[in-house]
Amino acid sequence: MRRVIVMVPIKTMLAHRANYGTKRGGTIEWLVMHYTANDGDSDTSNGKYFQQPLNPVASAHFFVDDDSITISVPEDYVAFHCGAYHYTHPFCRNYNSIGIEMCDAKRDGKVMATAKTIANAADLAAMLCEKYNIPVDHIIRHYDVTGKLCPKYWVDDPQGIVRFRNMVKERIEMVSKCKMIVDGKEIEVERILKDGTNYIKIRDIAKALGLDVSNKGNIPILNHKGG
Repeated sequence: MRRVIVMVPIKTMLAHRANYGTKRGGTIEWLVMHYTANDGDSDTSNGKYFQQPLNPVASAHFFVDDDSITISVPEDYVAFHCGAYHYTHPFCRNYNSIGIEMCDAKRDGKVMATAKTIANAADLAAMLCEKYNIPVDHIIRHYDVTGKLCPKYWVDDPQGIVRFRNMVKERIEMVSKCKMIVDGKEIEVERILKDGTNYIKIRDIAKALGLDVSNKGNIPILNHKGG
């Protein structure tokens, strides 16, 4: 069940089919954090770049910046984001992990994801942890898998990934049960309390109002029952 709301828009710009692998044959157990190593880029620019065939091939599932997230490889397909001839991690591989690339939204002469980009990546990671039942300590750096200096700022500062995991944990733990009163009737729903605002699942609200829920793509549709 998806419990955590990603606050920025998510769009799809699929990579060239040659740049990623086949459908997964097993479970997703790891989230691998990367950086794009650019000084000033965006999720959109990276999405466009990976739409061309690359040699050698490479890909990631998500690109994140300050104001949006791009899906480049479907979650149920293998991305080529942490492969190597020699691994430093005993278990994490492309076939059982999701790769998240953090962009550098600010061109300032240094390569570093902004606080907003890191926060958006934490929102995304929390959603994925909930969706696939991934333990927070299974969020690791590319560096932890292959020894590559990625994200370099979290290699230089190893506490960076620790702080990030704590951010993800806080987002997951924000989910709580609460009561709503609708037309005098008390019902229990799940909520996320963030920055003083309650976020409640559309399906829970629809149930409280006696409405049916369907969807058209990413757009939820609420109708009166039998209507």
